[in-house]
Parts: sequence; structure tokens; C-alpha cells
Amino acid sequence: GLEVDETAPTLIQAREQAMMAARLAGARILIEKITLPEDRAEAGGLPVTGELANRLSAAVDVQEETAGAGRYKGVLQVVYNPRMVRAHLESLNVPYVDTQAPLSLMVPLASSGELEAAWRDALGTGNSGALAPYVTANLAGYSSYSDWNALSPEAGSLRARRAVLAELSGFDGAWRVSLSTVTAAGTEVVGVTPASATLEGAVVAATHLLEENWKRASIIRSGGVRTQAKATVRYTSLAE
Repeated sequence: GLEVDETAPTLIQAREQAMMAARLAGARILIEKITLPEDRAEAGGLPVTGELANRLSAAVDVQEETAGAGRYKGVLQVVYNPRMVRAHLESLNVPYVDTQAPLSLMVPLASSGELEAAWRDALGTGNSGALAPYVTANLAGYSSYSDWNALSPEAGSLRARRAVLAELSGFDGAWRVSLSTVTAAGTEVVGVTPASATLEGAVVAATHLLEENWKRASIIRSGGVRTQAKATVRYTSLAE
């Protein structure tokens, strides 16, 4: 989904500039996606140069394109080499996460049925490419008090391993989303997004908050100190 629009003396040059622009933009998005802001700041901001973008990228695919008269406009997809990305971050001692969160059932909630329907439409059917992927619930009747017993039938049918209650509040120009995760172990508050001007912006803010929450919970930091942790695993059935 990387949009490019480049102009040059020749079409070939414009296309090369567009490919380079996509590699740069994609590398910046990827690094921000899998690292935390404070870690990037400590490492000097992790600037992405053309040389680095070329080294990290493996291929550029065209999704849409319009070309002619020295202008290249299109939507591109860049594939990056996981080994090279890991090596780059590890060389700078920057912790990162390279696994997605478990698939979630995204449950849109709002103060009215009309607003809830609009919120569901904005969320779309799902976002499999996110660091915290989700599928949007189709059934109605859920509330901010819905527990795993109420949510698990639909979650299970969509292969989601947890649910996210996404309660929309506010008005045009200032939408906020309160997020909580629901599993068999209970409900855990994630937080509230900053104000967004549109419902589409609220979706982006909610996705970002879920991704940041996943990174903080799963990033592994190297070091010589080991700590012990106890885990309690709860089952709702013998089959589970």
C-alpha cells in the first residue's frame, strides 16, 4: 500500500525513483512497527538511508501503476529480508518483535446501534497484516461487560484466540476508543486512544495502541540478569 508519484526526465528514471521511494518509506514503517519509540530514540532515531533500504529490501511488487511522459504513479509493495532486518537492529542493540499477536475478535461497541454500525464499517472485516491482527465481530448484542463465555463461540468460529472490546466515544472531530482484551483468564484494560478526527483515524489509533501494547509485552531484551516468573494457565474444558 505504498503510494508513489515521481517525475523525471525519462520514464525509466521516474520508475527507479518511485521504487527507491517505496523502499525508503517501507523500511521506515517496518522499523517503527517492530520497535518501541524509546529504543529508537536511544539508538539515535534509526535513520533509514537509501543504501540501508536497498540492503534490507528483497523485492518490490507493483499493485497499481500509471506511467507516461516521465511520470510514474502507483501503489507498490516492498518485501524485506527478515535476516537482514534482524541483523541491522541487532547490530545497533535495538530490541524488536518479529511475531504477530494472537488473532483477536474485534468487538465494536458504541452508544447507539447506528453509531455501532458505522464503527463496524470503519473497522472493516479485519486487518491480517497488522502486528496485532483482528477479525471484526459480525454478531450484535455484545457489551462492555461481555466475558469470554459470551465471546468465545464467535471467536472460535473465526479462529480468534482472544477478543478486543473496542468502545467508541466522542463526536466528529474527536473520536476516542477504549480498548480491553478478553480471554478465558479475564478482561484486561489496554487503554484509551488519543482523539481522532474521523472514524478511519480512530481505527488507525486503535490499531497502533494494540500494536504498542503487544510490543511492550513481547519484546525480548538481552542481558545477563535472569528472573523467575510463575504462570497460571486456566482451561475452560478438557478439550481446550
